Amino acid sequence: MNSATLKGHWKEAKGKVKKHWSKLTDEDINQVEGSFDELKEKLQDLYGYKKEEAKSQIIAFLKQHGFEDLQEDGENITDTLLDNAHYIRDTAEKFMHDSVNEIKERSTELQENVVSYVKENPVKSIGIALLAGAVAAVLLKK
Repeated sequence: MNSATLKGHWKEAKGKVKKHWSKLTDEDINQVEGSFDELKEKLQDLYGYKKEEAKSQIIAFLKQHGFEDLQEDGENITDTLLDNAHYIRDTAEKFMHDSVNEIKERSTELQENVVSYVKENPVKSIGIALLAGAVAAVLLKK
């Protein structure tokens, strides 16, 4: 997507842009003045979109309102798909990172609980360990 598509349709599009993204003020609309990058930055600031998500949102808006000729813009569709793939990859990486951290925290908490239980109930703990060992021995014989 190039800025020319947005700039070329700005007079026609700005009312629809403001209606679509209602957090944009009149001042924001005047500052954007048809600049794709400026609009993208405003959407990131106001809606918390990541760079790729803001770009995809703008492109989808332009297509939805007929401001872009899809026949001429096949390259932009490829760019959008690539940007979306990167966004999905980044989101998945963040999710995995957050999940690993949560698992680490929970396993540390579980370990602390087990240590606390064993200290408070040493006899029961030995009995549980012996029982678990006996069950494991029976299962391993089969």
